[in-house]
Amino acid sequence: MAPKYEDIEELLHARVDIHARLQLLPYNGFPEIKEPGDGRYLYTSKRVAGKLTSTYAGAYTEDLYNLLLRNAHKARSLRKELRRIEKELSQNRYTDSAPAPDILGNRDFAREFILDNDVLYSRTDYSVLSHTAQLVNEGFFAQGGRIRGVPVTIGRSSYVPKIPFEADV
Repeated sequence: MAPKYEDIEELLHARVDIHARLQLLPYNGFPEIKEPGDGRYLYTSKRVAGKLTSTYAGAYTEDLYNLLLRNAHKARSLRKELRRIEKELSQNRYTDSAPAPDILGNRDFAREFILDNDVLYSRTDYSVLSHTAQLVNEGFFAQGGRIRGVPVTIGRSSYVPKIPFEADV
């Protein structure tokens, strides 16, 4: 079964969204109540690089404790969804491998080309931009540096940009 690139793209968007949502959780870990001396304090505990860590959350209140429980539950469900997405990506034969060395070389060469004094001081026009894009995309896109000739859509939007004309660019 051939991988469906639209499905992979959607899964990658979902994975990025979940990672962002996990980063935005104010407290990430399971609530823990500690009672040293005369007070009750809330901490969140989680494993970081194989070590159990505790982070102070505040003095014990029911509201804070419930917030920590909700965050722990939310984080658990997000990580479960993340594992499902990773499994689907692997079933679609997607890997997070680095680009091939020749592609990285093309990118580096294009950077040196862009930073060349002759290019920096020349007028930026279609031919310079097209040549730069061709250098960057060589070995990665078949027609890198050419204006697209097919319609495209913008993800999660109904907007369809017009196909540009080379004379207008």
